[in-house]
Amino acid sequence: MERLNMLFIVLSFKFLAFIMLTNRPLRPVAKSDRILYLDILRGMAILFIFLANSLPFSGWWDLTAAERDAMSFPMLDHVLEVLCTIFIDGKWYSVFSILFGIGLVVQMHSMRERTASFSRFFTRRMLGLLLIGGLHLFLLWPGDILTLYALIGLVAVAFRNASDKRLLRLAIFLLCMPLINWLVLYVVNWNYVDPLFEWFFMEIKVLSGGREDGFRWMLENQDVGLFLKGTIRGSAMRLAMLLESGRFFKVLALFFIGMWAGRAILYRNLLGNTVLLNQIALWGVVVGLPMNLLRAYAEFGMDQSPMTGFFYELFYGLGTVPLACAYTALLALAFQRRSTFGMLFAPVGRMALSNYLAQTILSITIYYGIGFGFAFQFGLSQIWLISLTIYGCQIALSWWWLSHFRFGPIEWIWRQMTYGKWIDIRHKQVKAPAAVELKVVKS
Repeated sequence: MERLNMLFIVLSFKFLAFIMLTNRPLRPVAKSDRILYLDILRGMAILFIFLANSLPFSGWWDLTAAERDAMSFPMLDHVLEVLCTIFIDGKWYSVFSILFGIGLVVQMHSMRERTASFSRFFTRRMLGLLLIGGLHLFLLWPGDILTLYALIGLVAVAFRNASDKRLLRLAIFLLCMPLINWLVLYVVNWNYVDPLFEWFFMEIKVLSGGREDGFRWMLENQDVGLFLKGTIRGSAMRLAMLLESGRFFKVLALFFIGMWAGRAILYRNLLGNTVLLNQIALWGVVVGLPMNLLRAYAEFGMDQSPMTGFFYELFYGLGTVPLACAYTALLALAFQRRSTFGMLFAPVGRMALSNYLAQTILSITIYYGIGFGFAFQFGLSQIWLISLTIYGCQIALSWWWLSHFRFGPIEWIWRQMTYGKWIDIRHKQVKAPAAVELKVVKS
């Protein structure tokens, strides 16, 4: 096992080094194509992030073994959970993080064309996202990712002029940091996150009238006032989870990889470089898939102990990023063939922020006690069927909305916060959805 782990560690670093050293100058890709690709990729990421988030939203994580066995399709549910661990969990938030870094570079390129101050613009943009994410975190769902993105975006912009090699070297270093973080927590025994967990569970126990199962109570509770109090306190639990997993290091590393990819898309025609995309996809799968299989084994096949946590972090860190890069490369190859199937995701991608927040609101309405109270009632196969139905509706609604308006509703608010002025959301002339889809306005 140790030799196998060492082999995949070496392969993982070779994968990132291969990307680092591939820097051939090529003709830039057309702007309309690169933006449409990013919208499609963003729309797909929103779908798979929703499928992963539906597990905590629905209470799946808090079901007992007996409750899971009592569901309609227990074997199918278990298979889907394992597949989620291997192919979805972590990979698509990584894709979304890479997209964030690409967006930073694309916006910087656009601002330079207009000779505007990018640092001031991007800082305002991140502060606006921080406000939106903070409201989402404290009032709706402690699992929010927007607040973290905004904070790390304020750090990433300081590296906007770093060389490609420096960005990727920093990314490699940061991807190693969660393991160092684990050593600090469990070997040095400086467990600085436990006080946050203890405070959260103590507060939830008080709010719930003495219940020990705090997460379950948060879903079953029918009092809106207690829901808000629990969600606000849940921010401490969220911070503890981010610190324990080293998520800050992971996301900043992915931002840096995205910044490299954004430059390659803008200036070296990465989207048209079939040879490089095939190599990234191949090495991403060769390195990432076995590591994620080992991660699934660590989660479902090993006795839980601190060392299990170490292997989980090791396999997660070395498997997630390569597989996420493979996904982006494979989609770019499919995009070259002008797949009409991919176009379905573009409208959702253009309204990614609005759709992400809508998924939270709809999930709370369906599963929580303050809504319809269907938490703990469905198996994972049924939960995912509900999520896919919601996403299908989001495709149709996004398509309709963008045929009448220039931006999604939350994107429109965010733009006004960024620019500090009124921006007309309406099209000057109502256009057909297909035309809207191809003429993407950068947010």
